[in-house]
Amino acid sequence: MHYTSGVDAPPPPGPPPLTPPPLTPPPLTPLTAPSSRARADAASQAAAAEAFPALDALRGLLADDAPFAFRHGGALHVSEVRMRALEALGQLYRAARLPVDELGRVLVRKAMAGEEAVRRAQEALEGLDDARRAEVAGRAGAYLDQRVRPGDDDEREALFAYRVLQELGQVAYREEALDPTTYLTPTQREVAFSQLARERPRPHLCVLAGGELLGYVWREPAGRWVLDFAGVPAAADAVRLTRSVLGGLDPGGVPRVVRDAAGRPRRDEDGALVLDGVVPLDAPDPAEVLRSVAAFLEDPFAVALIEQQ
Repeated sequence: MHYTSGVDAPPPPGPPPLTPPPLTPPPLTPLTAPSSRARADAASQAAAAEAFPALDALRGLLADDAPFAFRHGGALHVSEVRMRALEALGQLYRAARLPVDELGRVLVRKAMAGEEAVRRAQEALEGLDDARRAEVAGRAGAYLDQRVRPGDDDEREALFAYRVLQELGQVAYREEALDPTTYLTPTQREVAFSQLARERPRPHLCVLAGGELLGYVWREPAGRWVLDFAGVPAAADAVRLTRSVLGGLDPGGVPRVVRDAAGRPRRDEDGALVLDGVVPLDAPDPAEVLRSVAAFLEDPFAVALIEQQ
C-alpha cells in the first residue's frame, strides 16, 4: 500500500462542535467474501483496525491467487488477493512483534498493468488451437464468476486476461521471506520505494529513515497538505507523526519552532523544542510551515527541506 493523504487548512473559527456519542466500529468486510476486491479490501481493513483475531484467516489468504483491479496514477493495474493479505500480515506482525519466520517463504509478484495483461493474453490465446483456446477461456471465465466478481467492463477485461495468463502458467512469481526488521519481502520493499521516484512540487519536505527515503510532505496550490509516503512500516509511523503535527498539536496550525542564529531548532534544558506561537497551515509561504514540521520529525527521522529553485 502506498500512503497518500491530505490535510486541509482549518475552517474559520466558529461555535464549538457538538460531541456525538461514541459509535461502534463497523464490522470488517468478511475475508471470505465472493469478490476478490472485497477480500483484498478486508485484509487492509483488518490491518488498519489491528484485528489480530483475523491472523489465521489472513494466513489462509496467502494461497488466494485471485486477481483484483485497482488504479494507480489513473491507470488500471491487477494484483492478487494474497499480496494484500501479505501486506496486512506484515503490519499486524509488526504491531504485535510476532516472529515472521513462522510465515516461511511466500509467493510474491509486482502488480501488472491492465493493458499489459490484455495484450499478453491476446497474444497467448492467438497461439492456441480453437479447442484449447475455448478450454482456457472457459476456465478463466468460470473462475472470474466464482472467485473474482469484477466490478465493471474495464476491470473484467483486464482480470479475465490476467486469469488467462495464470491458467497458461505465464504469471511469474518469486518465493521470498519477510525481513524480520522491516516486515517486508524484497519485492514489497522494491515496489514501495519505486513509488517515490518522481519529483514532487517545491517546496517540499523529504522524510528519511536509515538513509532511505520514506516520503514527501508539501502543500498544493489550493491549500491542501499532501503526505505522500511509501507503503512501508517506518513510513506509516512517519505519516502518523506528521499528521499529528499538521494541525494535531494546535488546531490553528503548526507550533512555530524557534531557531538559533545557525538556523538549528532551539531546545530547552530538558531537550524540548522551544516554541513561539503558531504558523497557520495557510501561511503565505508553505516553507515556513515545513520548517516547523521538520523540527518535530527530525528526532526519530532525518528530514530535508527542498525549497524553490
